[in-house]
Amino acid sequence: MNKEYERAESDQEFSFRFESSNGFLEIHTDTNKCSEGWSISPHLGNPTNEESIETPTKVTKVSQSTIDEYGRMNPPRFPQCRFTITATPGSNTNRELRHPVTFKGIISDNKVFLIALSKGDNSSQDPAKPGSSSATDPKIIFQEKIADLYKLMTPENIASIAYEVYSKRLITDETLQDCMTDARRPADRAHSLLNALRVSIDQPGVLKKLIQVLKNNEAFRSIAEEMEHDI
Repeated sequence: MNKEYERAESDQEFSFRFESSNGFLEIHTDTNKCSEGWSISPHLGNPTNEESIETPTKVTKVSQSTIDEYGRMNPPRFPQCRFTITATPGSNTNRELRHPVTFKGIISDNKVFLIALSKGDNSSQDPAKPGSSSATDPKIIFQEKIADLYKLMTPENIASIAYEVYSKRLITDETLQDCMTDARRPADRAHSLLNALRVSIDQPGVLKKLIQVLKNNEAFRSIAEEMEHDI
């Protein structure tokens, strides 16, 4: 939201613990509760999307194991769940959206947060202004796929991808060495590779070179094609 709405603010942070071991953090949204003319829907790329059994809400679920997996990255990074918010043009559309988002599966002092937006919030955003962002931002594209890439990082895949991105000059000698050191855990080697790519992904040509490397590897081809489609 901060990328698309220049005056967007996020001032609500909260701590929580899971209700059960190996549980899920559930994020519930409901277009029927949106202001007139507005809708909200989770992105298909979110960790898990499904219809709630109890209500007609859309539910995005993130497992404790996924959050822990991201937290072990160096530096720690945590899964992001993205939502599309749409205001339908027309006189019947309310100027402001006020939508409650409910969190379930956790123990916390606060489980309901309010999204508040105005149709004019992004009116001053200049698409041509340097530094403005969009869905085609390389960092966003990579960020949305980093969890999927990590899951496929077997020792064999790490070695294959590391050598190929090194040949494209996308990682340094040091990073290549970190990826190829057998004494390191595969998870640590994968973290080194993905973190190095994350840091440089917004440099000119890096994303397209990475996509080409991934397309040459059968295990990563479908992810690469999805990334290519988003450019």
